[in-house]
Amino acid sequence: MEESIAEIRETIREEKVILSINEDIKSIVLAVLLHKAIGDQLVGLFINNGLLRKSEPEETTNVLSQRFNMNITTLDEQASFFENLNEIEIDEEKELAVENQLVNIVQREVSQLKTIKWYASNALYGDKDDAKDLFHQSSMLGLKELKPLCWLYRQEVEELGRHLRVPDYILGKQPITLVGLAGKVKGKVTEERIHVLRESEAILRFEVFQAGLEYQLEQFYTVLLQPEWDFSGEQWTYPILVKMIEKINSTQMMRAKIPDNVLDRIARRIGNEVPKVSNVYYDITVDPAVDS
Repeated sequence: MEESIAEIRETIREEKVILSINEDIKSIVLAVLLHKAIGDQLVGLFINNGLLRKSEPEETTNVLSQRFNMNITTLDEQASFFENLNEIEIDEEKELAVENQLVNIVQREVSQLKTIKWYASNALYGDKDDAKDLFHQSSMLGLKELKPLCWLYRQEVEELGRHLRVPDYILGKQPITLVGLAGKVKGKVTEERIHVLRESEAILRFEVFQAGLEYQLEQFYTVLLQPEWDFSGEQWTYPILVKMIEKINSTQMMRAKIPDNVLDRIARRIGNEVPKVSNVYYDITVDPAVDS
């Protein structure tokens, strides 16, 4: 931590750095590290794309502004992201649409802030390649690139976060891809479908913590399956798939063995409390793909 802070200060000197902050752990830890190093020379940009889990926009901005006294600029860009995702059904195309819109927004903000000289990347050593970072070509933004976390794995970023006093409830969050909840919607992404998925996932998360299962599980999340036509109600309804995964060893996963009463409560609450949910399924696939 101390070496990184000294290196950041030596590199940046009196110039300003822009960071596109999201709800992911590595983004939050990087924001705290940069703020500790250069204070108000950091321009933190939180873009609400409408694809985040319940309460995540407030949770992320509040912890940075209140606990670490950071000045965060929040942009509500939900409408533009849903417009870009309109009618897209293929996962790869969803990812491209979200990436393109994010790049456009950051480019727009950079063009308005003439004093910005650096773009901070949260790319890690464990990332597959530099293409995972949207702005790996600094020419896209016309800025110099700063990569303070590029020699760390994700577990090391969590440890760095503890040294920086990032709260455990942030460090313990489950990873989510750049496309957020859109990656868990089968078929078209709409505001209604994201709302149904978000509410379902919030219930699952609450019940997992209520039952004390969070440390048993490697991952737990919901997936919104293709909508079904309800002839009796003459409306589209949504089946929800619940996935809860345990780690067997470093390379193998399996579906979690959850008590029946917990599964019953999850299914009953989602079915009763989330409008237009038709059925709740539990995936018992053996050794499921973690990124399905």
